[in-house]
Amino acid sequence: MKCQIRSLWSAMSFRNQGDLLSRAGKRYGYETENLEMSRRAIYRRERWDLSIVLAPLWGIYILDAVRIGAPWMSRKFWLYGPVDGPLSRNMQILDVLRRSIKPERIATPSQYCAKALAECGIPGVTVIPHGLDPLDFTFPPERIEEGKTNLRERYGDRVFFFSNINPLHRKGLTQMVDAMEILNEDRIPEYAVILHTEKSRALALEPRLNSVGNLFIQDDYRGCPFREMAYKTLISDVVLFPSLLEGFGLPVLEGLFASKPIVMADAPAHNELVDPSCAWMAPVREVREEYWKGPSCIARLHLYEPRDLAECMRQAIDNPRERAEKGFKAKEKGLRYHYFNVYKPFFKG
Repeated sequence: MKCQIRSLWSAMSFRNQGDLLSRAGKRYGYETENLEMSRRAIYRRERWDLSIVLAPLWGIYILDAVRIGAPWMSRKFWLYGPVDGPLSRNMQILDVLRRSIKPERIATPSQYCAKALAECGIPGVTVIPHGLDPLDFTFPPERIEEGKTNLRERYGDRVFFFSNINPLHRKGLTQMVDAMEILNEDRIPEYAVILHTEKSRALALEPRLNSVGNLFIQDDYRGCPFREMAYKTLISDVVLFPSLLEGFGLPVLEGLFASKPIVMADAPAHNELVDPSCAWMAPVREVREEYWKGPSCIARLHLYEPRDLAECMRQAIDNPRERAEKGFKAKEKGLRYHYFNVYKPFFKG
């Protein structure tokens, strides 16, 4: 049986999930081919037995998915991806979804996404969370210790927060800087934030990133292999994820697989992955709606006070024993998201 996986290779997270879907398909007996979403779907003499399109549910990708999932292209088909909110501003795309793809063949990675689709008249979609491979987070102990030693030699003996952020409006960079400025009134020598991002875009969003003395930017977001990013997570002490809204929140799942406690806002959909046993969460104070033209959706930003995020960071710095306990619980939760298990419905459903 032949299966094609189509994903966005321009985004590391989607490309890695495409690789994991391909590996899962092989283990379930398929001959898989992992293709870039932008590559033109050409009619084949032999149809694909299964096609999976992994992409955000934006109009441009939905139209491509409908073509790939047509009966003369694929015997069986899944559209799999997140939404940032209800698609209620784009009635044409909603009509395409309703008429062309059965709800049971649409999968989203979180309950938040499923509720957003139900709100705009597409109920009954399947929730299949993203998965990861624990082997990607497995390194020799001496390599881990070497990485931790290098961090201390370069930045001092501190608590290291690792933040893996695609620099977008909703990712909370401004709130993170505000929280650090509050915390730096008296704690600047005790911690550092390693920000893994695309520097030019991040500074365009929040210029103050350049002026925080204990924030260090690693400008390799686009070119960094996933396993290298996993290594950076492993040698840190805490994962810091200040996002205001996610369709899933892969950096949080990466933290769980690395046995790291999480500092974050109690915002969807990444709050579906954790609880207080493995995370410090800033409470949401306000939900603000915005219309986003690209995905044609109503996004709901979950706003929190930077002072609350600073307090979560303070708790992480001051309590090494609690960090260890939360890290142990994080590992337990991460094991539920082994890619081979969570992706089974695509191949056995």
